[in-house]
Amino acid sequence: MAEQIYTIPVNDAFDSGCECPMCQMQKDLERNAIEYTMGPSYMEDDNRAMTDKLGFCSHHLRMLYQEKNRLGLALMMNTHMNKTIQDMRALAAKGPAAKAGLFGKNTPNAPVVDYIENMEKSCFICGRMDDMFVRYVDTIFHMEKRFRVQGQICYEQRLLYIPLRNTVQDRPEQTEQGTVCAVHRNPQQGIL
Repeated sequence: MAEQIYTIPVNDAFDSGCECPMCQMQKDLERNAIEYTMGPSYMEDDNRAMTDKLGFCSHHLRMLYQEKNRLGLALMMNTHMNKTIQDMRALAAKGPAAKAGLFGKNTPNAPVVDYIENMEKSCFICGRMDDMFVRYVDTIFHMEKRFRVQGQICYEQRLLYIPLRNTVQDRPEQTEQGTVCAVHRNPQQGIL
């Protein structure tokens, strides 16, 4: 297969001679996402709106803090916190969640609680990495002959390989079994 623009990161990872090409792709994606976030993109309105909405997980916030552009990070965090406060005030003004009936088993959470739980699960960088990694896995499936011949995949990536194949082919959010596919960021180094 002739090298295309979308096959370059996959080919580079498989040609690098590392223990696990898929782990290498994840490391590269994380580094690229950090550089993108701290680069000029933080001044673009659409990117700022996404970082304001999603925020960052603690792992990636630490990585962003270690970058040189701390003023840019402060600006992003300021607008994110302002939006979060504004959203939480609006939700708090709506009042508590409606109570279930007398024998209701599931009492709904207050809107503020749901908002906080969703914020704890969201990260701009994780989302960017996951979107790109699914594309890389799709590229690997298109290059499956080369994938079987070259490179060894670590145990954790093999566990993710089959569910992500179903995910790419069926629905981007879930596998056929209904379980959500998550790309772990601390892969084991064991090789099968």
